[in-house]
Amino acid sequence: MDWRNPIIKYLTDGKLPSDCLEAKKVRNRSFKYQMYQGELYRKSWDGPLLTCVSTEDVPKLLAEIHEGCCGSHIGARSLTIKITRAGYY
Repeated sequence: MDWRNPIIKYLTDGKLPSDCLEAKKVRNRSFKYQMYQGELYRKSWDGPLLTCVSTEDVPKLLAEIHEGCCGSHIGARSLTIKITRAGYY
């Protein structure tokens, strides 16, 4: 199951999971996210909306990031900033 599905269902339809604890988690986390043109984005305090990706897409995106604009050997903080500027969460 994709981690984004409960949040998407809550934001689009207002439906929460049947488990009370899980429903509380989804409700508390949902304010950090926004649906835009059918895609889930995480709101950031100091930058653009960040694209939320599934766990299956992570290896492909990591390869893309390491080969593309963030391909140099830099520190963790600098790499995180570049990934955020590229619009990924």
